[in-house]
Amino acid sequence: MKTIRFPLTGVILSFAIIGYAGNKRSAQAKKIVHITLDQALTEPKLVKAMYAQLSISLLRLEQPGFYFVTLIHTGVVYKIDATRDAWIKFFVNRPA
Repeated sequence: MKTIRFPLTGVILSFAIIGYAGNKRSAQAKKIVHITLDQALTEPKLVKAMYAQLSISLLRLEQPGFYFVTLIHTGVVYKIDATRDAWIKFFVNRPA
């Protein structure tokens, strides 16, 4: 009986470990917010994050329509859209 107890204990522990290995926490879904540049400019902390994470190089390619940027601020993904002229004004009027 004692000779069977040790291998059985090992088998039970290995099944328990295998069972816990599959229980991974699911990744939390990020909150995604779609806003315009005008709406984003009303939040000062978001504007600071925009100046920190974005550069005028996104305007290198001239294309008709809207330019979309993605930035992360306080764990929220912001997708901000505006025209090329609006983005140029944003970068030119950068506070010192």
